[in-house]
Amino acid sequence: MQLLNDKFGDMMRDMIIEAVRNHFGDVPTKVIQDELSKLLKVSPATVYNKLSGRNDFSNEEFLLIAGTYNISVDNIIFRNNRDCYHFFTDSRNTKPRDFEEYLLILMQNVNQAGADKDSSIYFICLQPHIFHLMKYPYLLYTKLYTFNLINWKNQQMMQFDPGKFIQSENYRHLTQRLYQAYACLPATEILNQHFIHPLCSQIEYLIDSQIIASQEDIHSIRKELYLLTDELEQTAARGGREVSKHGFTPIDMFVNKFIHISNIVLVQSASKSFFTLQCEVPDVLKTTDFVFISHFTEWLEKNQEYAVPISKTGGLERKRFFNGMRRQIDETFH
Repeated sequence: MQLLNDKFGDMMRDMIIEAVRNHFGDVPTKVIQDELSKLLKVSPATVYNKLSGRNDFSNEEFLLIAGTYNISVDNIIFRNNRDCYHFFTDSRNTKPRDFEEYLLILMQNVNQAGADKDSSIYFICLQPHIFHLMKYPYLLYTKLYTFNLINWKNQQMMQFDPGKFIQSENYRHLTQRLYQAYACLPATEILNQHFIHPLCSQIEYLIDSQIIASQEDIHSIRKELYLLTDELEQTAARGGREVSKHGFTPIDMFVNKFIHISNIVLVQSASKSFFTLQCEVPDVLKTTDFVFISHFTEWLEKNQEYAVPISKTGGLERKRFFNGMRRQIDETFH
C-alpha cells in the first residue's frame, strides 16, 4: 500500500524524521537509526535508506512510528495540505502570546476562505461564533477571555480588563478588518433555538463569580447582547448584510430545533471543500476528507428540511426566535 506515500511523498517523510528527531532530542543519527531498526524490525541499513530518502516508509511503518512516538497523523497530513483553511488557531500547538496574535491568525484564515469567488460558507451554530462578535468589543473580549481562562492559561491575560483591549488601536483596527473580510462571504447560517443561551450562561458565571465585577462592564456587555440580537434580526429580515464598499452580502438564515451540536463551519467551492467542528474551544476538528464532507453535506441538506427559514420570509418565526433571545438576556441580568 502506497496511498499515503503517493499523496504526501517527501513532505510527510520529512515530517516523520523531524518529529522523531524532536522526540530524541540532540542525539547522533546513529542512535535514532538503531531505535527505528528495533521498532520496525528491519536492518539499520534499511532504516538509513528510508531516513535518507532513498526508500519510502510503508503505511504500516508510518503508523507504527506515529503511534510509538505520539505523533498526530492528522497533524502531519493537515500541515502539508495547502488547501486547508484554519478557521481557528490550534492552541494545543500554538498558544497565542496575546489576543492580537490569535486574531491575526484568524484574519489569515478567513482571507483564505474567501479566496475563491465561488466559495459558499455554512455556519451551523449552537451559539454565536467568534465572527458574530467582531463588532462588539465587550462580547469579543469576554469570549477571548474565556478561551484563555480554560485553554491557553496565559497568566498575563487572566485579569478581566476589557478596557485595555477596547482602547487599543491595534485591536480595533484588526477586528474591523476581520469583520469586513468575514461579512463579505455569502453564508448560510442554521441557528439552534437556544442559540444565545451558552454565551449568556458563560457571562452569568463570570458575573456571579465576581470575575466581572464592574457595573460599567456588566452594563456594556448587556447592551452589546441586545445590539447583537438586533443586528442578527435585521440581517435575517433583509436576507443579508450591508457591507461598506462591498455592497450587499446575501445571508440565508434558519432556525433548527433538532441540531444540538457544537459550532460547525463548512467551506465549499468548485475546487475544494473544508470542514471544522468547534467544541467551544479554539481547538477544532479539521478535515478536507471528501467522503466525510460529502456525508456531512448530505446530513446538512436533510436537516434543512426540518429548519424554519427566517431570512426575508418566516416573519412570525423570526420574531419568536429573536424575542426568545431577548428574554434569555433579560434572565441573565435579572
